[in-house]
Amino acid sequence: MAKNQKLTGDVYYPAPEIVEQAHIQDFEAVHQQALADLPGFWGKIAAENFEWYSPWERVLDDSNAPFYKWFVGAKVNLIHNALDRHQRSPVRNKAALIFEGEAG
Repeated sequence: MAKNQKLTGDVYYPAPEIVEQAHIQDFEAVHQQALADLPGFWGKIAAENFEWYSPWERVLDDSNAPFYKWFVGAKVNLIHNALDRHQRSPVRNKAALIFEGEAG
């Protein structure tokens, strides 16, 4: 949080057992990595977490700001990455979405 930013309202911190299981253990370190090399940071995340039909030529094209282009030249199927690829993994039988309406 920025030094001059003020909190409004209550702040609720997660339970220690939730923090221990968090994917990101040190937010500040990850944030600094992203700030130091934004295209490199997101390129690494994208390569590790998605299956691509064809790779990108450039992670970020900022030559026509504010009309930025991400993953220029890449081809990806987001539905495949969101659902289909998990059919080959240990989570294949887990519910992808659980919905509970207001009535409970």
